[in-house]
Amino acid sequence: MLGFKNIFKSSSELSLKIKDLLINSNYLEKKIQVGFHPMRYAGRGENFWQYKEYKRGDILSSIDWRKSASSNRILVKEKEKETSKTIYIFFDTSKSMLYHNNNKSHNKLYKSVLIAFTVSRLLLNKKEDVFLFDGTNNPVKCLPDLKNIKQNLFEISNLGEFPAKEIIKPKSHIFIISDFLYNTEKIYNYCRDLKSKEVLGSLVQVLDRREIDFAFDKDLEVLDLETDEVLVINNIEKFRNNYMTKFKEFKFQINNCCNNYNWNYFEYVSDMETDKFLVNLCKNFFKKIHC
Repeated sequence: MLGFKNIFKSSSELSLKIKDLLINSNYLEKKIQVGFHPMRYAGRGENFWQYKEYKRGDILSSIDWRKSASSNRILVKEKEKETSKTIYIFFDTSKSMLYHNNNKSHNKLYKSVLIAFTVSRLLLNKKEDVFLFDGTNNPVKCLPDLKNIKQNLFEISNLGEFPAKEIIKPKSHIFIISDFLYNTEKIYNYCRDLKSKEVLGSLVQVLDRREIDFAFDKDLEVLDLETDEVLVINNIEKFRNNYMTKFKEFKFQINNCCNNYNWNYFEYVSDMETDKFLVNLCKNFFKKIHC
């Protein structure tokens, strides 16, 4: 019989790995930047970007008359947008995030923090205002290179409680990184309340491969993370079929929540190539917030 109890460790160990996570996120961010073409957006910044043909409503002082005369069209200078967005990044430290299917791989919490730190670095490079949440869910504004992110910020676990809606600024953006293995009504209500403040969001669901396919071929013991009770599964095939049906419905509900509120949904599985996942996430994110 296979046991799960030995693979869960205390979330307090996260604070001991902060230095390792900062180093790895720095490496990952540089790796992504090599193949990640910068995206620019029209606005009222200082840096010239390109010309476009004048249309009603454009600022007259932005017309380049010399360029217009040589092209027989009225051309306007577009400048790169420099207005910073306020972006919050929350990662769930509840007990289920400590799961990983073998001792050679990092658990879901480690992967989530790595994603959070790397996305923070990428956004800071875009001159956005980025906030992470400490263990008590207070927002901490990130400094360049995350140099203010210290070990003691995460010594307390948020246990999966979302940040208070009152501290999220209107018209901001929030990343919520979690396995979302709890009542989907909680997710719906939180997204609904933030949407009423015109907050855009991205749900990043972090899962272990075993949680998706439940590929066990023998009876096993499963630890209930909330009650510490042990569930003994004898008929593994029957249990797997029921599990797969419910898990499919569960993922549908989360996707449906995002669709209803025009939020992004991303699924990250522990055996994915993290850099490729983050490139896709960032490209979709920038398209939405600057459209």
